[in-house]
Amino acid sequence: EKGLQAAEARQHQAQVEFAAALAVAYASSEAGLIRRNIAAEDVDRARGDLKAAQALVDAGKEASLRVAQAQAGLSSAEAIAASREAEAAAALEQLSVLAGRAEPYSGTSESLLVREWVAPAIANVDSASVLSAKADVDASDAV
Repeated sequence: EKGLQAAEARQHQAQVEFAAALAVAYASSEAGLIRRNIAAEDVDRARGDLKAAQALVDAGKEASLRVAQAQAGLSSAEAIAASREAEAAAALEQLSVLAGRAEPYSGTSESLLVREWVAPAIANVDSASVLSAKADVDASDAV
């Protein structure tokens, strides 16, 4: 019976670890999507800056250096956006793998990052790792 308790404790520990990994993957995916959206907005702003700089240069109110600076800003924003896109895709693929899906997710539905969490009222209880270790010790003592 002690061996069965140890196996059940290890199974519970594995379930807790999997749930934690899944939550981290979901939050990472959500954060990656947020960063991707911010980077896309930065690209839009950089395009607007370039357009405004070009108009000022064409009107003779700015030196052509201003257009070069705006173009450099746009190139930088586009590079960052491409990096954020890749990071978001990788996070979504990791989430899909953990969830056992053949096709990667394209987004997240409910936010884990902005949700208000209430800590459950728990009595002084050992963690799954501690319970598993205690069950292993009890099982080895029973042999």
